[in-house]
Amino acid sequence: MSMISSSRFLICATWLLSLVGSSETDVFDQLYVEMPGQRNACVRRSNSTSAVGCQSSEGGQSGILFLIDVESDIHEFLKIKDSWSYIVVFRSLGLLTSSNVMKLSSTNRLNGILVLKTNLSDVESYSSQGSCPNEWLDRGGAMCSVQWNPRGTDLFNLPLDFPIVYLSSDENSRKVLDCYKNLNAGEKANAFPLCSAWMDTFMYSSGSSEVCMRRTRQNQWINAITSTTMSSQCSPLGGLNVFGQLYSQDNQHPYTKTVVIAARADTVTYLYDMENVGADAYGSGLVALLGVVEALRPFESQFESRGFNVLFILFDGEFFDNSGSLRAVYDMGRGQFPVDPSLYDSYPALLTTSDISAYIELGQLVSSPSDGQLFVHPSDGGPEAERVVNALISASSSVSGLSVSNSSVATLPPCSIYSFLRSNSSFSGVLLTSYDAEYDNRFYGDALDLPERFGMTATVETGPQPCPYTNTLKKTSRVVAQAVLDVVGVPQSAPEPSNTEEYSYCLLINTNCTTLRRFTEITVNKAEPLSRYVSIADNDQFGTSLVGVRALLQDALKVPADPNNTRCQPPSQTDASAIYFSLYSEDWEESGCWKAPVAFSEAQSPAFLTHDFQLYPAWTESYWADLFVVKLYATGDPTVDMVALAVGVMVAVVSFGVVIFIRVQSDILFHPDSSRAPGRPRRMPAGSEESELNTNISHQTAAAAAA
Repeated sequence: MSMISSSRFLICATWLLSLVGSSETDVFDQLYVEMPGQRNACVRRSNSTSAVGCQSSEGGQSGILFLIDVESDIHEFLKIKDSWSYIVVFRSLGLLTSSNVMKLSSTNRLNGILVLKTNLSDVESYSSQGSCPNEWLDRGGAMCSVQWNPRGTDLFNLPLDFPIVYLSSDENSRKVLDCYKNLNAGEKANAFPLCSAWMDTFMYSSGSSEVCMRRTRQNQWINAITSTTMSSQCSPLGGLNVFGQLYSQDNQHPYTKTVVIAARADTVTYLYDMENVGADAYGSGLVALLGVVEALRPFESQFESRGFNVLFILFDGEFFDNSGSLRAVYDMGRGQFPVDPSLYDSYPALLTTSDISAYIELGQLVSSPSDGQLFVHPSDGGPEAERVVNALISASSSVSGLSVSNSSVATLPPCSIYSFLRSNSSFSGVLLTSYDAEYDNRFYGDALDLPERFGMTATVETGPQPCPYTNTLKKTSRVVAQAVLDVVGVPQSAPEPSNTEEYSYCLLINTNCTTLRRFTEITVNKAEPLSRYVSIADNDQFGTSLVGVRALLQDALKVPADPNNTRCQPPSQTDASAIYFSLYSEDWEESGCWKAPVAFSEAQSPAFLTHDFQLYPAWTESYWADLFVVKLYATGDPTVDMVALAVGVMVAVVSFGVVIFIRVQSDILFHPDSSRAPGRPRRMPAGSEESELNTNISHQTAAAAAA
């Protein structure tokens, strides 16, 4: 190694130690610079046929850092001829597309990808979903004859054998850039040491969902009989659907005619737990549904007198091939929606598909909030769908700044209605959206689907406030409510909802909002959006997110409970006809016990009940190992390593030779008089015996004379 390389190595070592700090004494920790708090990583999921997503190998993967500022830098990476492994660093999240990833991985030198913290407002378009989301549902080929999501890169469905991690903190991004600048930038890339990274995001997944679940059950069985701790490999995706009634109707009063207003509750991102907001897809539909509830509440008695009820359903797990709505339809078919009647004496009236008189689904509604144009997509041209379409178009004529018209495309976009069509091909429903022939949302199904991109101006500091986002949804809610009144035959005008700003603020900006703080059962510690990623049932956020969504529907449908119910509990443990809950606030006069005709229902795919992984979709998510690591270190010159090894071997050989020589020649080296055999008297030189004898005689004579 040259003197220059040696000096660079010393500089590198000094720089690494400065990052760690002088108080650290562990040698390993001084050689590696850890970047804590990073869980925004691509994860391994499985579906009915294979595994998708990504993870590192067991023990992690490492490589030299290579920075890609712009897409053209990828060509520089492709020109590399050496045999080293690399960790590519993307300057922007916008570079993380399937085409870029596939180009890089084709070299067989890619060992991982780090994405630096990005100014999200600089990314013009980003969607890791496919061009036809939920393609599994398209059994006839009609749905995917249209590219609904033209900006989708389908990165979500790629199986990758290396980790991808987004660095969400400025500090960690700075460490990576500093390390790269000091050691790898420009001409420095031609000499060692080089800045490198080690990434360990290993997950316990294997194969399709069927295989993964079978191995998980095997591991659980082995753990039970051997007291070992073999890890579970995966768990099913699919949380809980949320169900509500305009007015309470229990099992003693079955439905005769119902109108269903549906929306999707879940969100998804390619990188785990990264900005799971989903402002348009599908937070806009959820907020609009809550507004419809508010607008219809004054007319409960008129609906009841006409034998109608309005049911509100928020489907969970819809990003994963409609898991939630498929489970709802499956449960309707076996008489268990929204609850299993065998578990309760009193419960909400059971719903079947034949009870549904009209079905309206609220999809993406704010892709262009200033445009004021909505489109209706009917499932068929039947009289039921036509009646709802005409009602929506007619209702919009009385709402200023909003217009509803028929879609120019005859094909029904991906939506929950397809789950009902699988059960009944003549099912009639309509989807209401802000797009016509393709998604206007440039960030569909990913982390950049943020409220500020769609005209929402509220922040944690400002609190709820009117804005283009909420104005569009308030008008949409009023139009839908008016259409429902017209379909049922209630000759009244629907009011504009007043809580849309608050509900959208709680959902998309700050869960520590006034409405959710009133619920004594909910503990909110952070000012952040309500994460609606479906995840797995034992995820820490699972209960919190679902209770938060349900609480908003409870608030919209609440009625006072019996004042004598001091414990705020159902009349019995077998009564599931309503949810009882306490509200409290020092400055709110309506504190006390309330109830709402709201319930949870399972959203997990029927495949996990029937074990038919071909008839139903089956999505699972794997588990991370205990170790999740992203660390920086310096890779030294391999020539120096070889020289050090050679010198070490030579020193060892010489040392062994010296030791062997010393052992063989030990008598000569440590006993110079080597002629004397061990144990024999020392031999005198010739004549020495006579001299010694004479000396002794002389000494004896002298002694006698003295005496």
